Amino acid sequence: MTPEGDTKRMVPTVGMEMRFQFDRGKAIQTMGYLVGRLNSVPKVKLMKLVYLADKLHFLRCGYPITGDRQWALPYGPVPSETLDLLNGNIWPDPEAAYTFLHINDATVTLKQDPGTNLLSAEELATLDEILVRYGDASPWALVEQTHALPEYKEAYAGGIAGPIPYELILRHAGDDRHDRLGRPVASAATVAAMLCPLNAGADADL
Repeated sequence: MTPEGDTKRMVPTVGMEMRFQFDRGKAIQTMGYLVGRLNSVPKVKLMKLVYLADKLHFLRCGYPITGDRQWALPYGPVPSETLDLLNGNIWPDPEAAYTFLHINDATVTLKQDPGTNLLSAEELATLDEILVRYGDASPWALVEQTHALPEYKEAYAGGIAGPIPYELILRHAGDDRHDRLGRPVASAATVAAMLCPLNAGADADL
């Protein structure tokens, strides 16, 4: 998440929970960008693509594109609020995604281009890389691939759905810069983007 050798900008995650602000507009534009380039996408594949894009961007740039909370579900990891958005379960505007996306028989197509004005050049580059890597993969091949991810296997241990903390993604990243003394380490960019750099409820002590 930081340039090679820039370890001085890394900070330990002790006492912090990595949470980001979900951005509904960016989630819609992310889905629209992916669907627009693939013409039509099974919903299960689209959720895997968004998860993989969020993960890749988090590891490289310090924050996930959508700001979503990731969850381990039976069909693999998913960005939870993006899935709620696509299912019409986001309040106060459950129809927010349907101006741009159409779902028929669990297949997503583009109704209207939501644009990319909310997405940075780096974020678009991440999405393009995900399309190159996984765009041709079948939905169930992606399900199988994401089931093999170490953070998913740990979070879904025992077959019980649960969150995939970003700390867990860091720990399994396979990069020494992301782990120090057995604890995941975040970049300064991550801390700057976090919703709150304290454990839930800790603000009561402020």
